[in-house]
Amino acid sequence: MQDETEESNIYIEWLEKSIENDYTNCFKYSDFKIIDLIGGGSFGSVHRANWKNSDTIVALKSVNNYPLSLKEVVNEIKQHRKADIHQNILRFYGITREFDTIYQINKYFLVLEYADSGTLDTYLKDHFDELNWNDKYQLAFQLASAVECIHNLDIIHRDLHADNVLIHQKNIKLADFGLSIAITKESSNTPLFGSLPYIDPKSFNNKDNDNQSYILNEKSDVYSIGVLMWQISSGYRPFYNEEYGVSLCLAIQNGKREKIIDDTPKEYSSLYTGCWKYEEYERPNMKEVVLSLKSLIFPEEHNIKKSNSSAIKDQTDTILSEKSEETDNLLNDLCLENISNLSELIDENKYESNLSSQNQITTQLNVICPASDTDTSCKIKKLDDKIFLDQPEHNIREHLPKSKIIGLLILLFSIIIIISIYITENLEEIIILYKKLLNFIPAFVQFYFVVLYLYRRDAIDEKKEFQIIKKLAEKEVLYAQGLLGYYYSNGIGTEVNKSKAYELYKVAASKGDNYAQYVLSSLYELGEGVAKDEKKAFEIIKDLAEKENINAQFKLGYYYDAGIGTDVNRDKAFELYKKVAEQGHNEAQYNLGICYEFGIGVEKDEKKAFEIIKQLAQESDLDAQFKLAYYYSVGSGTKINKEKAFNLYRIIAEQDHNGAQYNLGICYEFGIGVDKAEKKAFEIISLLAKGGYLDAQSKLGYYYEKGIGTDVNEVEAFELYKVATEKGHNEAQYNLGKCYRNGIGIDKDDIKAFENIEISAKNGYVNAQFELGYYYDFGIGTDVNKEEAFGHNEAQYNLGKCYRNGIGIDKDDIKAFENIEISAKNGYVNAQFELGYYYDFGIGTDVNKEEAFGLYMVAARQGHIDAQYNKSICYELGEGVDKDERKAFKLIKELAEKEHIDAQFKLGYYYDAGIGTDVNRDKAFELYKIAARKGHNEAQYNLGMCYKLGIGVNKDEKKSFEIIKQLAEKDDLDAQFKLAYYYSVGSGTKINKEKAFNLYRIIAEQDHNGAQYNLGICYELGIGVDKDEKKAFEIISHLAKRGYLDAQSKLGHYYEKGIGTEINKAKAVELYEIVAEKGNEMHDII
Repeated sequence: MQDETEESNIYIEWLEKSIENDYTNCFKYSDFKIIDLIGGGSFGSVHRANWKNSDTIVALKSVNNYPLSLKEVVNEIKQHRKADIHQNILRFYGITREFDTIYQINKYFLVLEYADSGTLDTYLKDHFDELNWNDKYQLAFQLASAVECIHNLDIIHRDLHADNVLIHQKNIKLADFGLSIAITKESSNTPLFGSLPYIDPKSFNNKDNDNQSYILNEKSDVYSIGVLMWQISSGYRPFYNEEYGVSLCLAIQNGKREKIIDDTPKEYSSLYTGCWKYEEYERPNMKEVVLSLKSLIFPEEHNIKKSNSSAIKDQTDTILSEKSEETDNLLNDLCLENISNLSELIDENKYESNLSSQNQITTQLNVICPASDTDTSCKIKKLDDKIFLDQPEHNIREHLPKSKIIGLLILLFSIIIIISIYITENLEEIIILYKKLLNFIPAFVQFYFVVLYLYRRDAIDEKKEFQIIKKLAEKEVLYAQGLLGYYYSNGIGTEVNKSKAYELYKVAASKGDNYAQYVLSSLYELGEGVAKDEKKAFEIIKDLAEKENINAQFKLGYYYDAGIGTDVNRDKAFELYKKVAEQGHNEAQYNLGICYEFGIGVEKDEKKAFEIIKQLAQESDLDAQFKLAYYYSVGSGTKINKEKAFNLYRIIAEQDHNGAQYNLGICYEFGIGVDKAEKKAFEIISLLAKGGYLDAQSKLGYYYEKGIGTDVNEVEAFELYKVATEKGHNEAQYNLGKCYRNGIGIDKDDIKAFENIEISAKNGYVNAQFELGYYYDFGIGTDVNKEEAFGHNEAQYNLGKCYRNGIGIDKDDIKAFENIEISAKNGYVNAQFELGYYYDFGIGTDVNKEEAFGLYMVAARQGHIDAQYNKSICYELGEGVDKDERKAFKLIKELAEKEHIDAQFKLGYYYDAGIGTDVNRDKAFELYKIAARKGHNEAQYNLGMCYKLGIGVNKDEKKSFEIIKQLAEKDDLDAQFKLAYYYSVGSGTKINKEKAFNLYRIIAEQDHNGAQYNLGICYELGIGVDKDEKKAFEIISHLAKRGYLDAQSKLGHYYEKGIGTEINKAKAVELYEIVAEKGNEMHDII
C-alpha cells in the first residue's frame, strides 16, 4: 500500500507533466503581488493578487500537499478544462508554484478568476434590498445554466451551497465543483453540518458500507439548486435561525423545508419546491429547471395563429402567432483572462468561451463614442470594410525560369556574380566583364546582381544610388527602368517627378516588366503622372492577371469589387480572391474572409469568415489579428469572448497599431474584457490623439466634455472637436455643432450649430441627420422648413428601428420607443403606426390599448394599410375601442379586396367563425386557398384543416396530410405537431408511431407544450418508444407546474392511479379541482 508521500508524488508528477506538456498554464509566482487574504480553510488559503503590477486581479488559492488535497486539485483542473466554456463558471487560468525552502518542496496555487462581490451568501446580505424579481430570476437562471453545463459534460458538483457560488460584477460564478466535499471529509476543522440544508437528504442514510451508500448524482445538484433558489428569493441562509445539527438533519429527511416567502411568484416557488422533493425521480432535471427559469425571464407573447385567435400585424409584414418570440439572453461580461501568448489566444482549443450575445455593431471606422447626451454606451466597431490593396507586392517568383537545368546554370552564374561583386569595387567593370554572358543570362539575373551590388555598398548615398540605376536604365538593363521609375515616383536621390516615373514604367511595361505593368495600372487608376483613366487601369491589370500574375489577379478582384474601370461584379471578385488566397496571398485571404462575413459574391457565412481570419491571424497578419479581435468582441462567427478581444487588442497595440490602441482605450473605458479603468482609457486615447489619430482626437474631446478619466474641460473639448472636424471627422463635427448649440466651451451660436450639423448629416452621420430634422422643424439656426424636417424624421424612425431590432447597435426597446415617438409626433406615418404597435404590446413603454388604437386610426386615415389591418383587429377584440365585429369584418373585407394577403387570410377566418358576418365555410375555404397559394403559412395550415374536417370542401385526409407535411418541412412548429398527430393516429397516412414519437421529441425540445404533453403520453403508453411511466410522470409533472391545464388534469390521473408515482388521492383531488375551475380544453391528444 502506498504511503502518503508516494501518493502525493504521483499527483505532483501529474501537475509537473501537465505544465511541461502545455496542458496547464504555469505562471511565475514572482509575477503576482499579494493584495490581501480573502478566504481560507482546511485546503489552504485564498488571496487576492494582481499580475505583473497591472490592473489584472486574480485569486490565488493555495493547496496543502496532502494526497487527498492534491488528488482533488488534479481532478478540479481536469474538470475546469472541460467546463471552461460557460460564462457563469469561475475561470481557471492555470497554476503557479512557490518553492518552500523549509520543506524543500513546491507549494502549488490555483490561479482563478477573482469574484469582486464574494460569495452568494455575502452578496445577498449586502444587496438583497436592491434586487427586484427580474434580478433574482437572472441569478437563479445563471446558476442553473452553469450547473446544466457541467451536467452536460458529465460532471456532478456534489457540493452546491451559498459559499461555493460567487458573484462577480453582479453575475453568478460557480466555483469549487468536485473539490470542497472531499476536502471536508479529510479535515475535522470544517464543520460537518456546515452545508447541511443544501445536501440531498437521501444521502443522510449513508452507511459506512459503500455498497449501501446513496451516491450523490445530478438530481442531488437539482436539490441543492432548489434550496439556493429559495435563498435567492429570501436573502437568508436556509434555516438561519436553527442549529445545523442532527435534529435539523432528521427534520429535513422527514420533509421539513423552508417556508415560501410572501409575494414569491407562484411559478418560481413551484419550481424550487419541485427541485427539493425527497424522491429524486420527482425532481426535474437541470435542463427543465433552466427552461422554466428562461420562461419566467422571457415569457411567451400569445398573439394569433389559427382560426381560434386573432392577429396584430407588425411593421415587418409578418403575422405574430401563438409561437413564442424569444429574446436572446444578454450574457454578462467576464473578467480578464491572463494570456500572454498570442498563438494561445487565437487557439480556441485552449480558450473557448460559451458566450452569446448580439453581433451587430455600427459599420464605421474602428470605434464610435456616444453621439449625444442621451447615449450611454460605446461599442467596438469593425475594421474599415472597404476592400483594397494600397501597397502591391512584387512577387519575385514570377520571373524565375521554370527549367531546372537553366535554374542550376543561373544559380552557378549568381554565385560567380556575388563573388565578383565582393572583389570588384566598380560596377562598370562587372558589366564589361560579363557583357558576353548577359546575352545568355535572363534579364532577371542582370538586375539581380545589380541589386546585390547596391546592398553590398553599405556606405552608398541615395544620389549615387540613383545615378547607378539611371545609368543601368540608359543601357536598357531590364527592371532597371522600372526601378528608376520608382525612384522618380518617391523622390529617392532626386526630386519627385510623377510624369517621368509614368514614362519609365510605361517603357518597362512594354518590354515585359510585370512589376512595371502592375504599377502602371495604379498610375492610371489614381491619375498620377498621367490623366486618370480607370478603364485603362482595368485593361492593363486584366491583361497581367491573364498571365497568372498573382498580385494582378488580386487587384483585378478588387477592381470588380469596387467597380473600377468596369461594372461591379462581386461574383468575379470573390472567385479571384479565392483563387489568389489559395496561393497564399495574405491580402486575398483577408478579403475572402470579408466576403464571407458580408456575403459579397458568396452566401454569407460568418463562421467561415472567422476561420479564414483566424488562420491568417495565426500567421502574424496584423490586420487579421485586429479583425479577429473584433469578431471575438461581437461574436461574429464565434462565441463572444471579450477577454480574448481585449488581449488581442493589447498585443496588437504593442505593435503601434492605431486602431488596436484606440479599441484598447475603449475596453478600459467601458470595462470590456477587463476591469473598468477610465484613467487608463484617458491615457491611451490622449497619447494616440497627440500622435494625430483622428478618432482619438474626437474621443479625447468627448472625454474632456464628460470628464471621463480626467476633469471636465469644455474649452479643451471644443478645441479637439474643432481640430478633428477640420480633418473631416463626421462625428466630431456633429459634436462641434452640439457645442455651438449648447454653449459648450464656446459662446452659443445656433447658426454655426446648424452649419456643422448640416455638414455632418450630409456626410451620412445618422444622429446628425435626425438632429437636422429637429433644427428644420423648430427653425434653429435656419428658417422653419417642415418638408426638410419630414425627411429627417424618417432617419429618426429608422434609428428607432435599429434600436428595436439590434441593427448596428445593442437592442434597446426604451431608446427605440423614444425615437419612434419623436418621429411620430413630427408626423411621419410609419412611425405613427409603429408607435401604435409599441403601445399595443408594451415595447419600451407600458401597454396602452387606447393609445395604440388612436395611433392606428391616425395612420390608417393616411392610407397606411397595416394600420387599417390592426385597427380592424382592435374592433374585433374590443381592445382600445368598443368591440364591433361588423366594423372589423368591413375593414378586413376592404383590405382583402386590395389583395392584402393577411387580410385575405383573416377574412377567411371571419367567414369560418362567423365574426361580423354569417358563417360561410365555402368562402372561408376559397380565401384560405388564395392566401396559401401566395405563401401564407397560417392559411396553408388552415387549408389543411379544411381538408381534414371537410370545411367548405369534401373531406380528404390524404390531401390534408400532404399540405401539413409540406408546411412542416418549412419548420412550421404547429404543422410539425399536427404531422406527428397524423402519424400517431394514421390520418391520411399509415400509422407510424416511431415517427410520431420522434417528431414530438424534437418539437418538445423547443418548449412546445402540446408536444411535451404528447411525449409524456408516449412514454406512459409505450407509443413509439419503450414504456416508461416514471419518465411520463416527470414530463407531465414539469408541464403541470408551468400551468398547462391538460397536464394538470393528467397529473391528477397519475396520482389517482399511481402511474409513475405513489397513489396520492389528496393531490389528485386538488389537481382535478384546479382544472375544473379553469376548464379543460382537450386537443389533438393521442
